[in-house]
Amino acid sequence: MEAGEPIAPQGERVKSLDKVAFKGLSPEQAGWVKQAAERIGLPTDNVTSIVYRENLRGEESVLGQVHLLTGELTLFKALGKLPERAQISTLAHELAHENDPFLKENIKLYGSEEAWEQAQKHASAIAEQTKQTRVYLNGYHKMLHQMLMAGQISELIFARETHAILIEIRLSNPKHMIQVQEAQRDKLIRQNRQNKFITMMEPEEAENGTPAVGVDRTLISLIAGVNNLAELNSHVAQIRNSFSPTEKGPLSQ
Repeated sequence: MEAGEPIAPQGERVKSLDKVAFKGLSPEQAGWVKQAAERIGLPTDNVTSIVYRENLRGEESVLGQVHLLTGELTLFKALGKLPERAQISTLAHELAHENDPFLKENIKLYGSEEAWEQAQKHASAIAEQTKQTRVYLNGYHKMLHQMLMAGQISELIFARETHAILIEIRLSNPKHMIQVQEAQRDKLIRQNRQNKFITMMEPEEAENGTPAVGVDRTLISLIAGVNNLAELNSHVAQIRNSFSPTEKGPLSQ
C-alpha cells in the first residue's frame, strides 16, 4: 500500500487507566495491567472496565475479548498459564479492538479521518490477501479464516480480527510479521498476482526517512509521541525489552 499524506501529529492523550474499574484482579495484577497498557501506548479512551475471570465451558482456549458497545475488556485466566510476553501480546490485541477502525466514532483516536480510513482499508486489504494466499499471521488467524469459510463469522469480523492481530504481532514479534509478509508475497508471485501485493510493515532495518506504510502507519496515528518509523521501532523495542519472554507474569499468580 502506498504511503499517503503525512500523518497529523498526535496531541496529548490520557493513557492512564486510573479511572477504569478493575474486577477480579489483585492490586498487584491491576497495577501490572496499567503499566503494560501504558507501555503499549494504544489509546485507552474506550476502556470502561477490565475484568479477569475464569474460562467457562466452551471458552477454554479464549484469552481475551472486548465488548465494543460497553468498552469492557475481559482477560481470561487461561492467559495466566502463558509467559509474560504472551500476556502483553494479548492485552495489545484487545486494546487494538478498543480502537476498532471500523467504527466511525473512533476517528478521533486516529487523529484524522484520513488516518482512520487508511487503518480500515489496510486491515481489509490484508484480510483479503490472507484469504487469497492462505498464509496466516498465526494459528488464530488461520482458525478465523476457517470459521469464515464455514459461514460462522462475517467478513467484517475477519477484517476486525486481522487488524488486532496485525497490531499485536507488530508490537510483539515484528520479525515474524516480516516472514509472513514475504511468504504472502512469494505466494502471490507464484499465482502471477504480485501486482496485488499489500505491504504489512517496513523491515526494522529500513533506512531513516523511509515512509511508514501499513500497520506501521496505523500505529503511528494511534500512539502519542510516536511520529515516524524510527520512533515506532524504538517504541516496539522498549516494549519487547520490558517484559520476560519466558517467565510467567502477575496474571499467573
